[in-house]
Amino acid sequence: MFPFFSFSQKINNCGHIIIETYTDKSFKYIENKNTYQVIVNNMVLEGNSLLETTNGYLTITNLEENVPSKIRLYNANGELLFIKDYKQVINLITSENKYYVAFYNAGYLTVLNIQSLKEFKYASSLIFNIDNDGNPAYGNNIDNTLFYKNTNYKFENQLSKLLFFNDKLIVFTTDKMYLIENGVSQLVYTFNSRFFDAAVYNNKLYFVNRIENKEGFIFTLFETANFNEFVELQKENYNFNSISEPSLIYDTLKNKGYLHEPIRGPIRYNENNVQYPIGNSYAEIQDYGSPQYLHPGVDFLGNPNENVYAVKAGVVKAILTTSGSLHWRIAISNNATSGESVGYLYAHTNQYSIPYLVGDIVSQGSVVGTLVEWPIYNFTHCHFARIQASGATWDGNWWTINNPLIDVTNIVDNTTPVFMNAIGSNKFAIRKKANGSYIQPDSVYGNVEFITKIYDQVNSTWKLDVYKLRYSMHPFDNANNIIFDNLAFTYDMPLDEYITNNYTTLCLNTIYSRDVSCFSIGNYDDRDYYQIVTNSNGDDSISSADQLCSFNTVLYPDGQYYFKVTAWDASNNVKSDSMLIHIKNHSNKIDESALNKAIVSIFPNPNHGKFNLIFSDKTMNDVSISIIDVLGNVVSEKSYNSINNMIDISKQPKGIYFLKIKGLQINKTFKVVYN
Repeated sequence: MFPFFSFSQKINNCGHIIIETYTDKSFKYIENKNTYQVIVNNMVLEGNSLLETTNGYLTITNLEENVPSKIRLYNANGELLFIKDYKQVINLITSENKYYVAFYNAGYLTVLNIQSLKEFKYASSLIFNIDNDGNPAYGNNIDNTLFYKNTNYKFENQLSKLLFFNDKLIVFTTDKMYLIENGVSQLVYTFNSRFFDAAVYNNKLYFVNRIENKEGFIFTLFETANFNEFVELQKENYNFNSISEPSLIYDTLKNKGYLHEPIRGPIRYNENNVQYPIGNSYAEIQDYGSPQYLHPGVDFLGNPNENVYAVKAGVVKAILTTSGSLHWRIAISNNATSGESVGYLYAHTNQYSIPYLVGDIVSQGSVVGTLVEWPIYNFTHCHFARIQASGATWDGNWWTINNPLIDVTNIVDNTTPVFMNAIGSNKFAIRKKANGSYIQPDSVYGNVEFITKIYDQVNSTWKLDVYKLRYSMHPFDNANNIIFDNLAFTYDMPLDEYITNNYTTLCLNTIYSRDVSCFSIGNYDDRDYYQIVTNSNGDDSISSADQLCSFNTVLYPDGQYYFKVTAWDASNNVKSDSMLIHIKNHSNKIDESALNKAIVSIFPNPNHGKFNLIFSDKTMNDVSISIIDVLGNVVSEKSYNSINNMIDISKQPKGIYFLKIKGLQINKTFKVVYN
């Protein structure tokens, strides 16, 4: 990455090639206005990863997990020549002459000519490199083929790495090394066990052989200058640290529900009753510039170089970085299958601390790497997520599923969620659904949204969002008469933040308020979570229909009520708060057509044989209800005079029923699904 003066070449105890160097360039991070800066040769450049190019510098800026990365090119005087955002910058490399850079971005290999600033894209895998003329070489691990200069090459075993050595392509498979020259593939070395790592430096090629035994790995470093002689330089032993043998499922998953499973935390794995400090919770809003997103995992705060452990046995599906040295990660599937499977993601590890390769089997409790030091806010952490993807290998485009924090069995957290005043002195904010204007709790009418401001803390000062929210209402003078009790949200939804971000954006816009009065934000400096609890139809999934939901006050008689919200965190600590509201529809002269459209409420629907039937006071007098099955048989007929009624058809067969409601002000039929 810089012009170096070499002292020695060696491998660390994890088998990675380390070149000890001297450089006259200082390199450090400065937190400034929510970004990073690097100082090199007394010049201040913006970014948190730095490479030297043929005539200047390239920096990458990535502020947080899976935020689009920004590439900048500077000349030797520090003048900015190029800037562009990319959704992903995975495993960025330069050509030997540093005229070209290449990286993986959302399924494609992107090649950038540093001098002309022209871009080229190729459908590729994560196995790629680029020669001094900008010609890409890239592999396909489905059929073990390689494409380079209009020629396809077929190999017996899986491709592991591509390098250019004196502008000649070197191909490493799991157990062999090949030289590609003049359109011909030539075998030049056979490993006695498994290829692990390789690097080119000072006109020499260095590579590592790995042998596995019951105790761990034995790494051996070799050197060659011409493929005629291979010199052994060093051996290193790596001892396993695990509590169990691998236990894998060697077929596709039968259950696509992905139920939660008990796990221990990914750091301090072997300790019990750990007060894990959490820096970000699952699915909480993140705002480090545009676009905003939901956090696709849980951040376990730790110390630089602290061990990270596999919480389940599995097979390594991916080892990659999404943006420079801070974002290396390892993904391990629970299942040895090329079909759909689930596993766990461990991000922000030191690149050279990962002792595994893609395809390796990892035991539960094994060390999979160490934490990279986070340069600002003392925020060194393991970004931990449960993920789902398909394929023999994974390329970083995966779903996150489930909130893994509720599954951690060795965490201790006794702090309950905290309710803040959402607006002014009001515990909750009330906003008109139609026009977004705010109204006071002493005069509530029409279709409205209730907005809360709640946060949680887990063994740290960082504010997090909660795990689950419910809301309910009862008359001010009768706490036992619960008129309704609805689930708002459970922060346990799948997120496609690493893929298209479409569903994640839908969830964000459903859960969070972001207007001037109630503006949700989450970053290092500001954290305010305003949850629109009434944007929910009461089930445990989020869809576009939830954004249309509201609290329709015309369903209830004018009067005073307590609106109550209950919040749980991932450790099941619970807190409730309520606010007195006064529904005043008639005194505010609600439009009559709105009343006629919403005079009956039936929920839940579908149901399990019992459901609530609520009338507005306009229709409650002398109402008779007939329940009719699909064959036209009347299974029940009864008169009602109450506003809030519980209907029980659980003794009837499951199926579709029709509620025929007749009264002085109503004559309508509604469908009810009993399943």
